[in-house]
Parts: sequence; C-alpha cells; structure tokens
Amino acid sequence: AEGDGTLRLALFSGVPERGDETVLEDIRIPKGEGVSGWALEHRKCVLVPDAEADRRFYHEGARRVGLEVRSLIGAPLFRGESRIGVLEVFNPTRKRSFEPVDQEAFEAFANLAATAIDKARTSERRREQERIRQELSVAHEIQQSFLPGSLPSGNGLVCAAHYRAARNVSGDFYDVAEVSPDEIYFVVGDVSGRGVPAALLMAQSVSLLRLILRPGISPAEALRRWNSLLTGRIMPGFFITTVLGRIRPSTREVELASA
Repeated sequence: AEGDGTLRLALFSGVPERGDETVLEDIRIPKGEGVSGWALEHRKCVLVPDAEADRRFYHEGARRVGLEVRSLIGAPLFRGESRIGVLEVFNPTRKRSFEPVDQEAFEAFANLAATAIDKARTSERRREQERIRQELSVAHEIQQSFLPGSLPSGNGLVCAAHYRAARNVSGDFYDVAEVSPDEIYFVVGDVSGRGVPAALLMAQSVSLLRLILRPGISPAEALRRWNSLLTGRIMPGFFITTVLGRIRPSTREVELASA
C-alpha cells in the first residue's frame, strides 16, 4: 500500500520462496478501485466467484500482466491501524471458482502474513536505526577530532573549555591556537542548524580558520579572510556566528572581533 492510498501490484506465480518467477510491474491501482481497493477500504476479506461479472474487478491490471482471472479472494493486511496492503489469490487449480471455505482459510493465512510482514519491517527499522546510531557515533568521534585536544597555558594564562552537543553532533565549535610566544588566538562559534550537516560545515570552517591564523594578523582581518574563503562553500540557508579573539600575555590585552 502506498502513502496516497494506491496499491502497487506484485504478481507471484506459485510459491516465491521456491524460486518461482515474480512479475513486478509499475501497476498502480487507484485508491478504492478494484477488489483489492475495496478490501482495503472496507477492511474485509472478499470472495469473488466470477471476476468478469464483478464490477469491482480491476480489469486493467490483469490485462497489463496478461492474466486471465476467473475467481479470486482478496484479504486486507493490517497491523492495528497500520495498512500494509492486500493479499490476493487467483484461480483455484481444481475447480472453477473459490468457495467460502477457501475464504476462511485464506483470511487466516492473511492475518499470519500481516504479522510476519510487520515483524520483518520492525526488524529492518531496528537494523536501520542501529546503522544510523553507529554512523552518528563515528561522526561524533570525527567531530571531536577537530576540537583541540589540549589548550595552551603559561605566562599567567590558563585556558579551559567544556563542550557538550545537544545531540551526538552539532555545529558548535571552539579552538585555541598559540601562533607565537606572545599571541594566542581563540574562537567560539556556532553553525546554524543541527546534526550532521552542521557538523560537516563546522569541521570545514575550523580547518579553514587554522590555515588563516598566523603571527600578526588581527582578529578582524582573520574574520574577513575566513568569510571570503567560506563564501560559495556554504550550503544555501546555512551561516556561522562567531567571535574571534587574540590574547597578548605580555601586555595582558585581549582584542575581539565578532561576525
């Protein structure tokens, strides 16, 4: 079942796990049409003894796959309020049409199928969530590697920092760089947004700033060059707010620039 209420047809010849051929074409049954649409909309298993005489039968789908349908049973697949789709069986092999006893057995089978599909999807979601968790963990470790492992100290100056992201990764950043015996630069900033996109831009930004900082450059000039390098590299809708400072321990002066 698709999100807009349509059904996509998958046709199996025989038992799929035995290697029988599966015909899957992009045949979409409009919402509420066909026996399958009726079964899904009314949440009822339906027996059609004579497909040609039943006005609900969707002739176009059968025509496109070259299938002559004499009789069919359609059972909706639900788990609670969640719609999975519709299971149908066509043309009994030893008689002209299906009978009520066949419908009862097929409905029970459809309930089992719905349970099995729901469990398989739940298992797949859990695997996907675990994959995402592992990738975020790796992204967290990579982001941490762009933050300073140790901070300079001396000449009456002690630097300290505490960093905790709102999520596994974020766009917040800081850095401290001693570029000469009497010049220590520090930066604190934030990339707009959250998550992996912000963390990627944060890593790129910190790397570019480290290339710019050199002895004698003022914080304002460093910001101008940083902005110039970032222009055209930032994804649309993203921006950075930051403050960059330079400390001269010998004169106990701090110079700041923000952007």
